[in-house]
Amino acid sequence: MPHTPAQIESLVIDIVCRMVLPPTIVTKQSRLREDLHLDSIDRMSLAIDLDDAFGITVHDEPLLTAMTVDDLVQMVNLSLDDRAAA
Repeated sequence: MPHTPAQIESLVIDIVCRMVLPPTIVTKQSRLREDLHLDSIDRMSLAIDLDDAFGITVHDEPLLTAMTVDDLVQMVNLSLDDRAAA
């Protein structure tokens, strides 16, 4: 099922919110390490959740270099575009 950009953004934010302790407000501008305190292990769990939610394969390099939630949204969009083009 195709996702709209707003749906992708909302779902990525929801997934990130579930990982953040203590619960906090997550926006597209939230920084993964500085604001949300996600380490590399958290990012690997995030990759699994994004894989499951969108049916994509999240590669290590873009995931580990993502700085903000918006970077994750863009990464998901690119992966969905690549899948659609294949």
